[in-house]
Amino acid sequence: MDLFDDNVELSKQLAQLMEDYTQAKIESLTLKTEFAQTFAESRKIFATHFGEEDLDIDMQDATAVSVVDKKKSTLHTEEQKLEQMKMLTQKLMMSFPNINRDSVDELTGQHFQKMFFRCGEPISKLREDQPKEK
Repeated sequence: MDLFDDNVELSKQLAQLMEDYTQAKIESLTLKTEFAQTFAESRKIFATHFGEEDLDIDMQDATAVSVVDKKKSTLHTEEQKLEQMKMLTQKLMMSFPNINRDSVDELTGQHFQKMFFRCGEPISKLREDQPKEK
């Protein structure tokens, strides 16, 4: 009977320890949540008072990569739109077979032909045509 009483006593102690552990874990999670909320609020306050430029250097490096990735993605999307517009312009120009260098005045014909060929050029070539900023 003594062994049975010891097991009952140990089970009660174990149950109490598990209860204490669970309460401590809940309190720890609550404190971590409060800390995260406080940190987020202080970060917002810091950003509003000092601006994003004054953030920690490591944070800037981490966000700089994502900003570059977003800009690359945006550039790719815009280049696809440009290719589509160039193709549509050429299709529109081809839909008027009566317009050529001889059917209109010479200046308009040259302009028409120059635009048609320019729309066929790759984007990298079009970028090279931009005047260089000094």
